[in-house]
Amino acid sequence: MERQPWYDLIERRLAAQWGRILAARRRLHAHPELSFEEVETTRFLARTLDRAGISYSPGPLETGLVAEIGSDERVIGLRADIDAINVQEESDLPFSSRSPGKMHACGHDGHTAILLGTALILKGVEDRLPGRVRMVFQPAEESNPSGGRLMVERGFLDRSPRMEELYALHLQPSLPLGRVGVKAGTMMASSDGITLRLLGKGGHAATPHEAVDAIALSAQVIDALQYLVSRRLNPVRPVVLSFGIIKGGTRHSVIASEVELRGTLRCVDGETRERALELIRQTVQSVAAGFGGAAEVAVQPAQPVTRNHPLCVERVARATAKALGTEGLVMMEDPTMTAEDFSRYAERMPAAIFWLGAGVGDSPAPLHSSRMVFPEEAMAAGVRVFAQLVADFFDLS
Repeated sequence: MERQPWYDLIERRLAAQWGRILAARRRLHAHPELSFEEVETTRFLARTLDRAGISYSPGPLETGLVAEIGSDERVIGLRADIDAINVQEESDLPFSSRSPGKMHACGHDGHTAILLGTALILKGVEDRLPGRVRMVFQPAEESNPSGGRLMVERGFLDRSPRMEELYALHLQPSLPLGRVGVKAGTMMASSDGITLRLLGKGGHAATPHEAVDAIALSAQVIDALQYLVSRRLNPVRPVVLSFGIIKGGTRHSVIASEVELRGTLRCVDGETRERALELIRQTVQSVAAGFGGAAEVAVQPAQPVTRNHPLCVERVARATAKALGTEGLVMMEDPTMTAEDFSRYAERMPAAIFWLGAGVGDSPAPLHSSRMVFPEEAMAAGVRVFAQLVADFFDLS
């Protein structure tokens, strides 16, 4: 009897498992957990894998796990991040977050459900696999230090037999549903945390000449840093400097003596990054001194540039064309300024991460928004591409 073609086999099993994939995503979305706190998420994954008869083991961290399907020495890896972030959800989904101030606003619930669904589907075709598929449910992508960094530092990539290639996806509302965006080389930016402590001299709001206003000083510093980005760095090498937190002051009638700003620097090459960090320190300290204050600058390096291996990108392109049609593939010309700790793996082995389109309508909410949602059909596309990557790696048809 002739064996069923791989694509048809995956489609049949996807239809059979679709209800479980949807239920898993909705359960994960309703119960988000922050970085290194993904205890219940890990337990849920373990229970689901147990029921499916899929073997797994702990990763090198306290949360997260690693599942395997198949045997023999050749290994392809698929990775999903499982943590949520500090955002109060405003999506109005019937399964919205039940944890105040926590939300899967970056789509990690979708990533996890896609990888879990891929595992359930591949388990049913395990006899067709001439090697192993290692599925990495990684914690703490959003933290610094991140889960990916710590896993690499603790020797995860040396686990035997070693993975030959590793792939990941990331939902992207700015890319239309049914599309995959990928780029060889620099795919995403580096990320550094920037903390500024501006020191003035407190006083009465009615006598500002006797004080050094740290709040006014912070405004001058922010303006100077925006000038730095637009006028003192090479405009053909993208740089983003954004501040998301500003803290200062104790009372409306008291001039603040101290203000703290926290932000992020994104760059796509190391030379620009080093130059930007040097100029940030110089600018902040000179502006503060010029207005009678002082400044402290602290840098928290987070993620390096994410670089996709060219051969892995070729595999993603072939898999996408087979799984979604040639119209589903978008070969990107430029990197994005988001950052990913998948970069930690890609520094050490052939790897690629791709954007999975999740955009519907004229203005879908962006990643990290309190209203970020995605059409659940995007998960089916993700499963199809992951399964086809496995087929391409093992030359299955």
